[in-house]
Amino acid sequence: VNLDILSKWLAPSINLLHPKSNNSQDWNEFLKDAVVSVSIAYFGIFIASFLYKPIYSSLKKFGVH
Repeated sequence: VNLDILSKWLAPSINLLHPKSNNSQDWNEFLKDAVVSVSIAYFGIFIASFLYKPIYSSLKKFGVH
């Protein structure tokens, strides 16, 4: 496991102007990790919205059923 992720982000080795780069594996790994992270974050927000304040209770205040 590479723990030096921040330095990889601050000094990217991917040249966006060169389409035949050898870093397609890095892009695939980055996108896979990003999708997993965003999915976990959205799932946490979804669970928290039900645990702390259901949507229907805020709609009742405005008379919307």
